[in-house]
Order: sequence, then structure tokens, then C-alpha cells
Amino acid sequence: MKKKKIALAVAAVGLLGALAVGQTLAWFTDKDSVSNNMVLNHVDIEIDEPNYNEEDYQSLIPGDPIMKDLTVTLADGSSDAWVRLKAPVVEVGDKTFPLFNEDGSSDFGAVLAEDWVKIGDYYYYTKILTNDTAVPGTSVNTIEFLAVQGETGEEYTIKVPGSWNNDYADATLVLDYDVEAVQARNITPDFTAADDPWGLGTEPVVEYTTAAE
Repeated sequence: MKKKKIALAVAAVGLLGALAVGQTLAWFTDKDSVSNNMVLNHVDIEIDEPNYNEEDYQSLIPGDPIMKDLTVTLADGSSDAWVRLKAPVVEVGDKTFPLFNEDGSSDFGAVLAEDWVKIGDYYYYTKILTNDTAVPGTSVNTIEFLAVQGETGEEYTIKVPGSWNNDYADATLVLDYDVEAVQARNITPDFTAADDPWGLGTEPVVEYTTAAE
């Protein structure tokens, strides 16, 4: 009987040894990761009136020329952009007048520069603003809204209407420009549309600001 008990004990120990060996087995494995930093760009435009000096126009009379030469420039580092300008109005006292009439004429002698089209409440520039100079001569990063008229040294873009009378005496004339831009890539405007050629719907155009601002 003693021999049988010993044999059973050895068998039991052998089984435990087998279990212990089974617990030390492992699969061959590996692990790795990758991090991709993709940077979103922005649209940034700058507007200026390089030849407008407000101090020169503090004593205007009917017929006087005014140099309101709005320019729109695509800022360095900006993505290519489409540009539009809300139809400007001239404020004189408590009265307002459109800079351009519906037929394209202007009581202020203004002439629209090339490549602009009026659609709805905006004037749209029909070419892309870009800083890409890969193809010389095709880069357009600065545009004008009004054509410059007059002789050298007497250039102007608008005039005080010659038909104005004492009803406008001592009034302040105000002409502001509201310019908006949207990314050019992935947007194909329909400049034959009756309204909203950019297809933005009611989505507002929000001003771009840097973190420092």
C-alpha cells in the first residue's frame, strides 16, 4: 500500500509541474504607434485706401473729386480666397444713397473695376486671390474695387454729385466698405446664380483673428 501511495503522490506532483509550465507560455506580440500633426490654414485679407487722406476732404463742394481707392490684399500665409464686398452706400446726414444704382450707373461718378459682378446684396470678385507665384504673371493677390479716373495728379474714384444743393450743406459724407473672403479650395462659385454664388446660405462670414489678437 505504501508503494501505491507514493506513486500517486509522484503523479500528482508531476501534474502540478505541468500546470506550472503551462502558465509561463506567451504569444509573440508587438506594438507601435504613429502621430500625424496636420495643420489647418486660414483665410486672411487686408484692406487699405493707399491714396485716401481724410484731411484732404474737410471742405467739399458739389463736383469735387475724392480718392477712395479701396484695395484688398491677400495676407502672407493665407489660403487662396474668393472675395466679395457688400454693396456700399453713401451716408450724408440722415440720408443714404447707393454708390451704384441697379443699372450699374453711379450718381457719384464711380466706375466699377474689372472682374467684379453684382449679385444680390454683394459685389463678387470673379477671380481667385492667391499668393502662388508658381506661374509668373498669373498671381493676383491685390485687387481694386473702383477704377481710378482723372488726369495725373487729379485722380479720383468718386465725386460729390454736382446736383447737390443747400440741402446737403455742412453735412458729413461717409462711405464705408465691408469686405468678406472665403477659402477658394473646395468652393466653386456660380456667378450666374441670382443670389449666393458662394453657396454659403445664411452662414455668417466670421472675421479671422490670430491668437495674439
